[in-house]
Amino acid sequence: RARGSRPPRPPRQTFLDDPLRILRSVRFATRLGFDLAHELMAAAREEDVQAALAGKVSRERVTMELDKILKAAGSVPPIVAFRQLWSMNLLGLVFFPPQGAFLASPAAEGAPDVLAAAGSNTNNAAPELPVDKAADERLRAKFEPECMACLEAVHTVMHAPDAGWGEAQGGGAGEREGTAVLPMPSARDAQRLAWLGAATLPLRHLHAPLGKKGKLVPLADAMLRTGLPGLGAADIAAVVRAHVCVPAMAAWLADKHIPPKLTRLELGLRLREAGAVWQPTLALALVAAAPPLDVEHAMPRGQDISRTRVDDAKRAWLASARAQVQAATAVAQRVEELGLADVHALRPALSGADLMKQAGVPKGPAVGRATQALLEYQLEHPDASQEDMVVHINGIDWTSVIAK
Repeated sequence: RARGSRPPRPPRQTFLDDPLRILRSVRFATRLGFDLAHELMAAAREEDVQAALAGKVSRERVTMELDKILKAAGSVPPIVAFRQLWSMNLLGLVFFPPQGAFLASPAAEGAPDVLAAAGSNTNNAAPELPVDKAADERLRAKFEPECMACLEAVHTVMHAPDAGWGEAQGGGAGEREGTAVLPMPSARDAQRLAWLGAATLPLRHLHAPLGKKGKLVPLADAMLRTGLPGLGAADIAAVVRAHVCVPAMAAWLADKHIPPKLTRLELGLRLREAGAVWQPTLALALVAAAPPLDVEHAMPRGQDISRTRVDDAKRAWLASARAQVQAATAVAQRVEELGLADVHALRPALSGADLMKQAGVPKGPAVGRATQALLEYQLEHPDASQEDMVVHINGIDWTSVIAK
């Protein structure tokens, strides 16, 4: 029998007294595998209740509830919470593009290195953006369904639907996971990156000018800092890093003939850019490369969730993304074949001092370049001896390299 969650008092008054109770209800229902009562979801959709959540609850408290949803140790995955929030028209109040987001545009060539920018704001301060409420609302209205579609798609990659879903309403009780399309580590960091990266994936191409100097930073970075203050700087940096790596990986998935031909060097360098969480980054690339999931047909806005309808939409998406799924699977297999799963941990076999002493590398910028050349040689020649490495580095004309 389906288990339901409802407050002891009338939901509308309960939510108006403390609007954060909406997010707590979603969290508890997700953790315990309950369905939210229809009257509870209807009350959460009322305009004055939503206005109270937006106006009375600090973004820090919203961040705390989201963090608890992502950390939930129960048998029901976070996607159930996101479906409930979408059904109640509240997803956009959790993942909230910042004021001035309408100014965002694709980054031009020569834009600042966003990988460096990702870790530059160590105090996690909220950036300053101009305000145009109407323009921002238009961007948010477009962003919210794309956000939900990416969340649903990345969940499909992690847990393809099986035949075990019932026709319950609300997206809670009875949920069962299927088989992963791509291997995904169970580590908390990887799972968090998958969810946060998917929620902000529609913004991956956009950069916004921040502060008085108008410094360009990824809009996803700005959104996470302003909309979810208190979110760890490591989480934000990981999302930005993943988004930077997505285009190149997505290009691999656009041509099924590419993955089997990836060299150890090419694949290794790309995985090192993605870091230890290259699997969720590959999952995000698959979502970016594939046709969009039709979330508004699967889950009409403002209506209770039919899991059977969601299941059908996910199966349809997998069918439409068959070529990209096959290519992503081939990439994962290629990583395994070449022994590159832990390539992020590869370190230079020679220190800077050794490069200067044994390989004749001159002091200064050449040491950094020699270190990179050494890493590339190690990737291409995993069985090379230290003597081979010294010979290789010594054979480079560092005078001409530095001159360039």
